[in-house]
Amino acid sequence: MQTVTVYNKIMADSQKCQNYIYINRNVGNNIFVGYELLAFVKNYRKDNIYCSLNLGVNTSGVIKDY
Repeated sequence: MQTVTVYNKIMADSQKCQNYIYINRNVGNNIFVGYELLAFVKNYRKDNIYCSLNLGVNTSGVIKDY
């Protein structure tokens, strides 16, 4: 069994944030209906999942379960 220290948790979370800067870098204006984007989950609730898309502008995505 591996012990998870606060330091290890911080480092693992920081690595996830560093990986985020590389998602959707080459999308540009090529988005169309049905286009699949990578997303960084920021928050979730029973009815919605809120995502950050890293598209170069202040955008967020919402995933809804109808």
